Amino acid sequence: MMILDAIESVPEMSGRLELGGDRESLARAWIEGKGALELAEAAGMADLGESARFIEESLGRNAPWGISAFTRIAAAELGLDPSGPPSRIRHLAEMVRYVVPRPEAGWPMRLGVAAKRAAIQTDAD
Repeated sequence: MMILDAIESVPEMSGRLELGGDRESLARAWIEGKGALELAEAAGMADLGESARFIEESLGRNAPWGISAFTRIAAAELGLDPSGPPSRIRHLAEMVRYVVPRPEAGWPMRLGVAAKRAAIQTDAD
């Protein structure tokens, strides 16, 4: 995943944790909403704690921050109106952070809906 490579090349966004497994497979499993055991298995890791810490730091915090910064800088450099890019681009960071398939499903989670399924259902209504 090229965006993760770009984010991790910036010292302020690179994580303190080293991942002993396959980072790309772990990220894909995270985005697909896999459970903890499936995440660790996708990365080829036996230690669930290591994969959980990596996910929290890299995919739960650093990746959304980096994606948000990247999309804002790209829009400014290209002279785009901030509301111009498609919703999926504008809200990609939120979708990664909350692991939801559509931008609208992230909004309830940002407002405190803790369960992803409930947020997605709210979005469907």
